[in-house]
Amino acid sequence: MFNTINLLIIVLIAFFDLLFLMIISSGTGILVVLTTQIITAGIGLYFLKSLDFNLFFYIEARFKNKEPIIKELWEEFILLSGACLLIIPGFLSDIIGLLALIADTRKLICDFIDHH
Repeated sequence: MFNTINLLIIVLIAFFDLLFLMIISSGTGILVVLTTQIITAGIGLYFLKSLDFNLFFYIEARFKNKEPIIKELWEEFILLSGACLLIIPGFLSDIIGLLALIADTRKLICDFIDHH
């Protein structure tokens, strides 16, 4: 499912996310940054605990078989991805993760996926 280009993009995003985190911590202080990272990781773990990881495999199997994926599954997938992003250290991943937890944002993303 992942090829070399996708892996490179993910690594670059993670690099710039951590770089941004270091730039922010130099201005605000490491204690503030560390506290926000612990809080967002806790929120991510809370949501992750209530979700099912088998959803990733189910969606991948339906996608490979060219079967339609219903909107509720996409919303659950976006919520699960958002929870995972909250656990990853970095401000950009936290912002994207928090946006994924908002119901209206998930609806917009699902509508975008439905039209494409």
